[in-house]
Amino acid sequence: MGTRLEKVVVSGPNKKGEWFWRPADGGETLPVPEHLVNLGWVNAQTVEMQVRRKGSTIELLGPPEPEPEALLYIDGEPYIPPETLDLEPGVVVVATIPFDGIEDRTNPDVDSKNRPAVVVRVERDFVAVRALFSRNAEGKGQRLKDSKSIGLDHKSILEHAETVIPRSDIHELVGTLSEVDRKWVLR
Repeated sequence: MGTRLEKVVVSGPNKKGEWFWRPADGGETLPVPEHLVNLGWVNAQTVEMQVRRKGSTIELLGPPEPEPEALLYIDGEPYIPPETLDLEPGVVVVATIPFDGIEDRTNPDVDSKNRPAVVVRVERDFVAVRALFSRNAEGKGQRLKDSKSIGLDHKSILEHAETVIPRSDIHELVGTLSEVDRKWVLR
């Protein structure tokens, strides 16, 4: 079965100062190697430990690996980067795209919208995208030749301008441009 994190019951110390352990779900009681004894244990305590099982043998390896120390802190809190998607030029994503200086005509307090977009350049923490629209409003784009292959049910218009957004504004992966669209979009 290999190595895994398991709950084990520790007991001790006996008169010689030795500790023992057994799997929490039952099994043989075995001695805890001296270098693995934790002075904070109490008798009959259940703890998580790394255990290796191989055939009928079982071996106590030690406590779980500690979480690595954060390399970057923001306002005193560890920075946890967003889950990364496999982003590369030509991938179609759903992202929060800010309006281009024009407020939403139905709600002036809204300054962005979640919409499909094509990734055209990937930087470390930012991505350059070109938004996709269902209509060519104000002549800002050019129609894709094969919208259906990326799962869009309308003939999409690809915006001429690129917008740079943080990776955290990308919400999901939709698909990849067809080869025919890839050639002219990513040239």
